[in-house]
Amino acid sequence: MSIEPTLSRRIPGSHGHRRAKAKLVKLDRKAVYIRRESIHQLTRYLVDNYSEVKIEDLNLAAMKRSMGRRAFRRSVSDAGLGAFRPTLTYKAERVGVKVVVVNRFFPSSQIHHNCGGRLTGAKLAKRLTCDTCHVEVDRDENASSLRTVVLRVGPD
Repeated sequence: MSIEPTLSRRIPGSHGHRRAKAKLVKLDRKAVYIRRESIHQLTRYLVDNYSEVKIEDLNLAAMKRSMGRRAFRRSVSDAGLGAFRPTLTYKAERVGVKVVVVNRFFPSSQIHHNCGGRLTGAKLAKRLTCDTCHVEVDRDENASSLRTVVLRVGPD
């Protein structure tokens, strides 16, 4: 059973309310520690295994404001995405790994990773076709290709 409903059923100021609130605070603190530890583990893995890490510049404030349901907006906040970039940056500086921040408006899923031609197809289609070389590629694999990002990213 969740702690929040238990807390809301208790009378404020009572012993049961204080005990339920203490349980909720303990769970929240535990979630913070788990989130922080997972960010450290992931950033450590990236810094140890790659000489260059590319991340997208996300507008987290806009995501929190406009992402539909309240539960989804809360999940964006709870994920701790804002702590990832500074953690990755300071770890990369210590080890000498280059961190490249890709502009959020860069059309990585619309540019072919081999020839630089424009990919056409339905906006949310999984497979897209290049206008220049007529090769069909997977949208996600193409966007994650390093060469696509290197074509457009300049110094910050």
